[in-house]
Amino acid sequence: MSVYLTPMTLPEADLRALAGFRVEPSVRSDDPAFFPYVLAGGRYAVALHKGPYARLGETWSAIYDWITRANEQVAPRPPIECNLNNPRTTPPEDLFTEVCVPLG
Repeated sequence: MSVYLTPMTLPEADLRALAGFRVEPSVRSDDPAFFPYVLAGGRYAVALHKGPYARLGETWSAIYDWITRANEQVAPRPPIECNLNNPRTTPPEDLFTEVCVPLG
């Protein structure tokens, strides 16, 4: 899972994101590299991307195009990517990723 904290239109060196994974609320760690981050609830536009990560930009463009056509507004919360299978064991053409953009 990735949470994008800065707009993806920034130069690559200025981008900030969190990478993580789902855990039960009871999971704790003393390692400062691991900390809880609760995703904001609310409405999201969600697109399912199938294929290599290198082509995710196409899905991001499509979902923002849909948001514009549907007269929706992007909410001031971070967009999210959820990887639904393992790239170590899944061929790139069979990868599934949810692209989630918060709506206002």
